Parts: sequence; C-alpha cells; structure tokens
Amino acid sequence: MSAVDAFVAGSGSAGRGGSRLAATHDGGHSWEQLPDPCGPSPAGAAPVIAALEPTELWVACDGPADRAVYRSRDGGRHWEQRVSAAPGAGALGAAGSPAALALAPRGPVYLGLEPGPLLRSSDGATWTVSLEATTAGGVRLVEFVDTAHGWVVTGDGRALGTADGGRTWIPLAP
Repeated sequence: MSAVDAFVAGSGSAGRGGSRLAATHDGGHSWEQLPDPCGPSPAGAAPVIAALEPTELWVACDGPADRAVYRSRDGGRHWEQRVSAAPGAGALGAAGSPAALALAPRGPVYLGLEPGPLLRSSDGATWTVSLEATTAGGVRLVEFVDTAHGWVVTGDGRALGTADGGRTWIPLAP
C-alpha cells in the first residue's frame, strides 16, 4: 500500500442500519464506493476494515443475528465470508461489537471487540482469544508491524504490547 491508498468503513444514516465501504487510490481526491458484504447491521454499528495492500482487505461486522468476517483479494470488489457466529457461539461470538481490526504482515488477523476480548486467527475461519476482555471498554485499537510485534489500546486508555504474536501482553509505561 502507498500513502495514496486508503479504505474506510462507516455506518449509514440514523435508523437505516446500513454500512458503507469506500476506497481512494489518489490520496483522497476521489472515492469509490465498494460493495458492502455486511448487509443490514444494528443502527450505528459500523464495520471495521483492515488492509495490508490495495488488494487484500478484511472486514468484520455485526449483523442482525450474527457477527461475520469477510476477506477480499481484489481490493473490495468481491468478498468471501470466512466465518459467521451467533452471539455466545465460540470466541467470535463473544460479547461486544467489532471495534478494531489489524493484519500482521504475513501473519494472523486480529479483531478487537468493544467491550470484549482481542481475538486472533490465522485463516479468518477459526478464532481464539489473544487478550482476555478488559474491565472497561474492550480493545479500541490494535496494530501489528510484523508477525511478532504489536500493540493494543483498551477502552480504559491502557496500552499493551506483545513481542510474541499476541501470546502474551505486557503493559506499556506512559
């Protein structure tokens, strides 16, 4: 990806419960609406999107009855559902809504729930808990620079880091 490529996700108008995905490849001068794999969502629930390259995108969203994760390998023109889970069904069905999504270069996908845990998947189909739910607000931001090193910011403002791909997390000093 270059500095001119960007992807955004947002919720639709109040009460409509839809979501929008858009891309720019010219630094924001023009935007292209992308097909939305999420469909109707609870009012105000926006999907979260992550990209490593202009062609590989991941989206996580809450639907009326389940949570789903999608992958695109063509810049968002076509989407493949990797998994969906009903509330309470396995790690992906944990309490909370998708709040943060990150891709580790050549590594796993991370999904932060608010409030809720940070989940990890190597294929987008099977998810495990990487960081247990925090006491306030879940995970709001997650970022990885390689397969081992990453950071999260929790809803209560704490920053945590990992040097082992999310197996262990340590608090970072302010």
